[in-house]
Amino acid sequence: MKKNKDKDKNSKDIPKKNDDNYVALSSKSFNAWFKKYFFHFMIASLLLILFMVFFWQSISITIMPGERGVLFKRFGGGTQLEMYYPEGFHMILPWDKIYIYNTRYQEERDTVHVLSKDGLIINVDYSVLYRPNLEYTNNGKVELSLLHQEVGHDYVGQVIIPMAQANIRAIIGTNTQEDLYREKSDEIQYSLYEKIRLEISDKHIEFNKILIRKIELPVSIKDAIENKLVQEQKQLEFDFRIQVAEKEAERKRIEANGIEQFTKLSKIDIMKWRGLEVTEQLAKSPNSKIILIGTDNKLPIILSAGDDNPSVNNGGD
Repeated sequence: MKKNKDKDKNSKDIPKKNDDNYVALSSKSFNAWFKKYFFHFMIASLLLILFMVFFWQSISITIMPGERGVLFKRFGGGTQLEMYYPEGFHMILPWDKIYIYNTRYQEERDTVHVLSKDGLIINVDYSVLYRPNLEYTNNGKVELSLLHQEVGHDYVGQVIIPMAQANIRAIIGTNTQEDLYREKSDEIQYSLYEKIRLEISDKHIEFNKILIRKIELPVSIKDAIENKLVQEQKQLEFDFRIQVAEKEAERKRIEANGIEQFTKLSKIDIMKWRGLEVTEQLAKSPNSKIILIGTDNKLPIILSAGDDNPSVNNGGD
């Protein structure tokens, strides 16, 4: 029995020694492999580091706030129309490229020469407010990616400015210089906005507003229009004065008719009535002391404004 127990004990120790030997052999094998290929490993690591340093700007892209990126795959179908890159840090393959677009509202100012309806040249200073469209189309494509594929970065100079200039010439050219001088810019702005908005709707651009900042007329034409407007204002002022004078004359005629009717009904002379009105006003005045009123027999009536019982002198006592 004792021999069997020793045999079992030895049999249990055998796998443990085999495991230790296997680990030792594996460690020795790895060390041998590492020593054998150490130079190759260092060369590969160095090449990887050089690759990362050399192509870092091509494979690492940072998209700033207010920007979006459109990916172009050189060996993967070109412009990716189903997606765009948002703000943040991104990694791409060195042979691919991301085109970054400013997606905030932007303003572009320009000046255009326009031939007016009466054949004179005027300068129109305007500005447009716009940004790229970030919506998706019905077939799942991104408007921004379509804009990049069909037009490119210079969509302002190729689409917005030519379209704005053409519509400004078409709409402003139907007005005379005098109409433009009379501040019709609001009507012109609304017409321009509606027309450009319809034309640009399929260009993958969000058109927000067009502003007519200044309409510059030739100096001689401007002076002539101002003189004409001054004369018109003077004429309007003269007509207004005539209307006021006519209304005043009408008022006096109505007043005279009223006085005439009053005299007929009351049998009182109008001058006497006026005298009574003046006397009443003097009596109410705090500064009046004595009031003399003439009578029919030319004798005065003396009223003392300071006494409770005014004395009446009828030429007697």
